[in-house]
Amino acid sequence: MADFVLVSACLFGIPCRYDGTHSLRKDLVRKLAGYQVILFCPEVAGGLPIPRPAAWLEGGDGERVIWGGGRVVTAEGKDVTSEFFKGGKQAAEAARKFAVRTAYLKEKSPSCGVKMTSGKEGAFPGLGVASFLLKSQGVKLIGID
Repeated sequence: MADFVLVSACLFGIPCRYDGTHSLRKDLVRKLAGYQVILFCPEVAGGLPIPRPAAWLEGGDGERVIWGGGRVVTAEGKDVTSEFFKGGKQAAEAARKFAVRTAYLKEKSPSCGVKMTSGKEGAFPGLGVASFLLKSQGVKLIGID
């Protein structure tokens, strides 16, 4: 039986990004051909629509958001921290349920960023909300630009 991996759904061509587009990475699709792939979009799982206003982290990265020192806001100023937290928790639950050891996640996303996440002024070093929750339970994170 093949290992399970969790993958940002947009990287497999699912049009779930904030603007209704995807970030298909055909090389990643080929690379993961022998795995059981769990496609996941934490923002949609958290209850946000497609399309939706762009959002970013304020006050720090995903770890700060989880521990209450930051938040996630849209371009219109709406606080969507609870939706990002809910979606991140669901990603972590899926990873636990299927014994996922590795996740391939979209860089520069406020949910899925691994080395870089998204702030009002652009990308900055740090984890997204879902990425932090996955890493906290021992999942190896691989960021895909």
